[in-house]
Amino acid sequence: MIKNIGKFKQWTGEKIGKAQKTRMDEDFNGLQTETDAQRVALDKLHESSHTYLKAISKRVEGDDKFKGLAIETFGISMSAQSYTLPEGSSYREALHQMGDAHQSIGAAQGELISRLGSSYIECLERAQAQMKEYQVMQKKLHSRRLDYDAKLAKVQKAKKEKPEWEEEMQAAKAKYEDSRECVLGIMSAISESQDENVISLKSYYDAQLAYARRMVEVLEAIPESTFAVSPNASQSRHERRICRQSSYEPDEERSNYSDDQSSIHSPPT
Repeated sequence: MIKNIGKFKQWTGEKIGKAQKTRMDEDFNGLQTETDAQRVALDKLHESSHTYLKAISKRVEGDDKFKGLAIETFGISMSAQSYTLPEGSSYREALHQMGDAHQSIGAAQGELISRLGSSYIECLERAQAQMKEYQVMQKKLHSRRLDYDAKLAKVQKAKKEKPEWEEEMQAAKAKYEDSRECVLGIMSAISESQDENVISLKSYYDAQLAYARRMVEVLEAIPESTFAVSPNASQSRHERRICRQSSYEPDEERSNYSDDQSSIHSPPT
């Protein structure tokens, strides 16, 4: 309790500018500023990466209560519903081909999800754990620095030498310096871990590139002729458009005729 009171008095004195405190050197402060900036960036990356992973990993319920990735359930539905169409139908074949393609892309997406989790996100998790350790050590360093400065101030203010106070101060100083070295060590380790972050990010890049290439490969495997329609179908659509347009023309003509008649019989203004 007495030790805590001493630290509290030291902390209060520093806040109001009446107590001296031990200050870190410029190199330590610079590394601390850099580490704190990395901590903020890491927190944001950690949160956004998990949001992204959750979004692309989401399982939805499709036909027959099957749960899978949205692109997979969509593909299964397309393939299943294609069989309800007449055999030989161009739409049936196109729907079936696209359904199979979506399921293949879904499998590739599953591989991407796995590699993202085991590469970049896993690296972020390790960095997050290291950063939490740094924060714990920082708090301990701050506490020990207050204790050391409080005991140092007490020795300096003493009217006569008190060996026991000197011993307490030296013991507090040793603990403070030990914590300082620990914090310096973990800050240096965090700074040096940038290469590991780059390696894990490259692994995720490779996974994303493989996924994109697989998607293109699957889609390009579908023959262009799958989506061909007969000339009769095109002509039929054209005739239906003409029919729809002509159905409105009499009304438009009557409207124009009424307007003309109104203008003839209206008195001049």
